[in-house]
Amino acid sequence: MKPFIKQVMICLLLTGAVKFSVAQITTVANGLTQSGNQAKFGGTLTENTDLDVGTSFYLNIKKSAANYLSILNNGNIGIGTNAPSKKLDILGNVVMLTGIHRFYLNEAATFDPTQAGIRNNAGHIVINAKEGGVIYLNRDVRGDVRIQSYNGGVDAIDVAIFRGEGKVGIGTLNTSDPGYRLFVETGIRTRKIKVDQSAWPDYVFDQKYRLPSLAEVEQFIKEHQHLPDIPSATEVEQNGLDLGENQALLLKKIEELTLYVIDLKKENESMIERQAKLEMEIRQLRK
Repeated sequence: MKPFIKQVMICLLLTGAVKFSVAQITTVANGLTQSGNQAKFGGTLTENTDLDVGTSFYLNIKKSAANYLSILNNGNIGIGTNAPSKKLDILGNVVMLTGIHRFYLNEAATFDPTQAGIRNNAGHIVINAKEGGVIYLNRDVRGDVRIQSYNGGVDAIDVAIFRGEGKVGIGTLNTSDPGYRLFVETGIRTRKIKVDQSAWPDYVFDQKYRLPSLAEVEQFIKEHQHLPDIPSATEVEQNGLDLGENQALLLKKIEELTLYVIDLKKENESMIERQAKLEMEIRQLRK
């Protein structure tokens, strides 16, 4: 036999399921051998080696009843299963390791705090960071992160969007106003809202503050149909309402109203005192 055999195809049928074909064997020592019920490749192949499962067979690598690797004749590959339904079907947990950085995919109610990964907890997707680390949602430097849900059909509903420039929209994609970072559609329900406010109208009680007369307030209302300093209905409809600023303006009006009431009380007390004097003078004149 010559030392070089060209274009030789060796076909071996194992357990009635797998057919091997080896092309371009360079030496007589290279090729496919059988030891007991095991098939082995030996030597160095100078060209591609094909494992041809044909149209009716599949390749299955297993130990006893445990399936290690399966390749179906439709191209699906299974790890841990001999019936892969997708191009890659893995039964069991997955760990990807590069140096000391480990990332896992598994199904568990809890997770290992020393690892980072994604787990399927009873159908819920949970993202874990190692040792309580930070979880970043980062599409790219300028891109947006968009979260959607489906209404049972094919229509996507926007739940939230995180803009690349730092703006957040909840229930809306309209985040165009440059003066704000959070945009919420429909409404917010909560038990408490705290608004930082640097200008608070206690200056109304300062002795230097000029309190408008009630006549001036009356004239302003006749001309503009709203209180001084308070935005009109048209302005609120067009521009919305700043809660912190509006609370400050309302407090200012309450404080001004308090001063008006104090002045009226003083005038009333003065009138009562003058009336008492007049009644005394009248009684004296009748004597």
